Amino acid sequence: MTILVTGAGSYVANAIIRHLCARNFEVTATYRTHRPRDLGGVELLQLDLCEQSGFRRLPRSVDAIIHIAAGTPRHTVDEIVKSAAQGAINLQRYALDSGASALVLTSSVSIYGQIRTSIVDETTPILEPDIYGASKFLVERTFATTANTLPVIAFRLPSVLGCLESGAWVPSLTRRLLKHENVTIFNPKATFNNAIDVDELSRFIVSLIAKSFRGFHAFPIAASGSMTVAELVALLRTSVHSNSVISIDATPKRSFVISSTYAKSYFHYEPIDIHATIRRFLERVVSRNK
Repeated sequence: MTILVTGAGSYVANAIIRHLCARNFEVTATYRTHRPRDLGGVELLQLDLCEQSGFRRLPRSVDAIIHIAAGTPRHTVDEIVKSAAQGAINLQRYALDSGASALVLTSSVSIYGQIRTSIVDETTPILEPDIYGASKFLVERTFATTANTLPVIAFRLPSVLGCLESGAWVPSLTRRLLKHENVTIFNPKATFNNAIDVDELSRFIVSLIAKSFRGFHAFPIAASGSMTVAELVALLRTSVHSNSVISIDATPKRSFVISSTYAKSYFHYEPIDIHATIRRFLERVVSRNK
């Protein structure tokens, strides 16, 4: 099978590509600015998805597309909206013309905006998302319009753990602990499973590409089980041998856990436990800092 992966400069796409190659898929990958390294056997093409003319350099036919490329919350509003809207339209047109039989895209739990439930699943209402979350919803709805012809799975992801430089809460907290900076936390007794290991996500995506599915599916996935925020912070602090002082702010904050029931029921997702997810992340951190 021939697979197109967008956003190859990201650590998430990089991991997915490695798993595809290990399964002997033929991979073409695009990146916008930063050419990824150490991806032997992969055809790499520099491409701005917002520029339709560049799509002429892509393969005339592909079997499936994995869409990772996106703006980030650090980009300007104009960059986020343009990347989401025009990029999705151009990629959708290419997918239909190339005969792709499926598209998998990485969305975000940010799509839900103001979360007012204790458990987040595919039925959780979308309420006042920020511009980043709204852009993810726009991408989902764009591909949903042609899901009868091009089946789509949209993963509404929490933190994907695999890179210490990520802006997500767990990596950001870990960086502060490594610097022995004092840390303030909220809701220490709240339960937490809002993360997924990058290799676990990659394996799941690759397994879906090799299968057949129909229609449009958008749902969250995360690690199984839960741990309290206090337990998580203590584990991070101990594992990186930090001297940081942990303070608790008693200001009430909403918290939630993520349900993977839809993924388990319809796509046989078998998540690993949140404790194992955090330990895998810490193993990478400790190995890197030796």
